[in-house]
Amino acid sequence: MSDQSTVSAPEPTIAPAPSRVAMVCASCGSTDVMRDAWAVWNTETQEWELGNVFDDARCENCDREVRIDEEPLPPDTASPALPVKPARFTVHISHKQGIDLYAAKTAEGALGIVAGFAREWWEHEQVPGSPKNLSDADVVKQYFDHQETTRGEECYEIQEGELAE
Repeated sequence: MSDQSTVSAPEPTIAPAPSRVAMVCASCGSTDVMRDAWAVWNTETQEWELGNVFDDARCENCDREVRIDEEPLPPDTASPALPVKPARFTVHISHKQGIDLYAAKTAEGALGIVAGFAREWWEHEQVPGSPKNLSDADVVKQYFDHQETTRGEECYEIQEGELAE
């Protein structure tokens, strides 16, 4: 009589689904971000193909250069929806035409929004010097100090706190 031993097949392993991410602005959390890149023409496919992506990044919401972060998406997400983090800061910018309201997830992002506004209107408001090589804090200080000494028509406020739905 022979001894028969049973060899069982190994359990199949299921490879984990590749993790998905959203590229978001480190300041405001928007996915409306872009990077500088170049493309190469492929004569075979008759399409442009991505050749290289560079470090320079921009957020359309902040209207300035920013750092882009990767935010994990839930594995069952079918579309590239945002992993929404609640905004913790509100920004109010009062000007001649009314009030602009923004939300940011960080204090740095809120200051960046105000600095973006100041950079946009710097020349129009005839602020001395150039904002080009200034930090966001210096841009905001110089722009709104100028407003205070000339007409005093523009001001801003950053408030911390969760936004209600």
